[in-house]
Amino acid sequence: MAEGVKKVESYTKERRVREEGNKLIAVIVGVLLLIISIIIIFGLNLNTGQIIVFILIILGFYVIVISFLFERKLIKEIYNSITNTVDRPVVMIKEINKGKRINVIHEVPKPIIHRVITPVDRPVIIKGKPVPRYEYSGSTETKTFHKNTCRFSRLIKRKYKIYSNNSGFFIKKRFRPCKVCIIKSKKV
Repeated sequence: MAEGVKKVESYTKERRVREEGNKLIAVIVGVLLLIISIIIIFGLNLNTGQIIVFILIILGFYVIVISFLFERKLIKEIYNSITNTVDRPVVMIKEINKGKRINVIHEVPKPIIHRVITPVDRPVIIKGKPVPRYEYSGSTETKTFHKNTCRFSRLIKRKYKIYSNNSGFFIKKRFRPCKVCIIKSKKV
């Protein structure tokens, strides 16, 4: 009988992450620098130019401190995956000391899967009625009628469209025939 072979594969994924705990430290350092700068400005009675230079120096120092606090760190994540491979049974030939050769075949009982396809009779559902086909269509807006294959009959809006199978219906209602499809076909 064949045995399964296990194979371990690993791959690494690197990504950069900022630490979230340093936000509180950054706020505390900012508040301390603000308090110290207010004490120095009012304690030494600095003029406007000296105050601006002092504030710029404090801001530069604060930016440097924040850049060290929020430095992005590299994290390596290692993923391990195990794959099991199963081999098929192999015919093994063993020799017995008696001098006879005997073929020993080890069979692994496997379930036999038969796929049976049975047709299912389902009733065919006919949706709606068949669409009626008419030879002529007319427009109540322009009082003209066309053959159904005419390009102008497709341009009539639904609310103005009337259908019929004979041209006499439209002539009784005093509709004019189309000059493109009906008059030309009668002349030829």
